[in-house]
Amino acid sequence: MSAKQSKRQIKSEENKRKIYESAINLFQKFGYENVSVNDIVHDSGTSVGSFYYYYSSKEELVLIYIKSEETMYTDFYNSTLCGTEFDGRSEIDKLIAFVLYSIEVTHYGGQEFSRIALCSFLRDDKYVRMALNPERSFARIILSLIKEGQSKGTIRQDKSAEQLFRIVNLLVDGMDLDWCMNRGDYDPMSRDKDILTFLLKQIFCP
Repeated sequence: MSAKQSKRQIKSEENKRKIYESAINLFQKFGYENVSVNDIVHDSGTSVGSFYYYYSSKEELVLIYIKSEETMYTDFYNSTLCGTEFDGRSEIDKLIAFVLYSIEVTHYGGQEFSRIALCSFLRDDKYVRMALNPERSFARIILSLIKEGQSKGTIRQDKSAEQLFRIVNLLVDGMDLDWCMNRGDYDPMSRDKDILTFLLKQIFCP
C-alpha cells in the first residue's frame, strides 16, 4: 500500500514540475500575457484540473520562480565564483559577475514576466519582507563579497558594507524598473553591462 502511495506522490510531483517548467519556458518564448493556462497544460501534457490543483493562477508561477532565484544565486556563487574560473580574481570582479548574473536571472522570463513579478511583490507584504531580508541569498552573497574585499583592501573601507550593498541594490532595481518601463525593448546585458561595470568599479574601488 505504501509503495503505491509513493508512486502516486512521485507522479504528482512530476506533473507539478512539468506544469511549472512548461509555463516558465512559454512565458520566456511568447510573453506572459500571450500564454494561457490551456497553453501551459497542452505543452506540459497535463490538464486544466491538474494546473489548478497545484497552482492558484499563472501569477503564482511567477512568484515561485522569484523564490527559486535564491537557490540559483547560491548555486552560481558556489559553482562559479568559488570555482577555478575566478581563481585570483578580485572581489570587485566577483561582485560585478554576480550582479550581472542576477540581472540575467531576473530578466529570464521576459519583460511582462518581470513586470508581473514586480507588481505582485509590491502587493504582498510577505514578498516585500523577503526582498528586504538581509539573510536572503542575493543580499548575503553581495555583503560577503564586499566585506571580503574590504578586509583585503580591494574595496573601499570608508563606507560600511551595508551602505555599499544599498548602492548595488539601487542600481539593480533601477535597471530592472527601466527595462520594464521600456517594455523590454533592449537587451540590458548589451546596453547596460559596460555602464554597470564602470559604475561599480568607480564606486567600490578604493
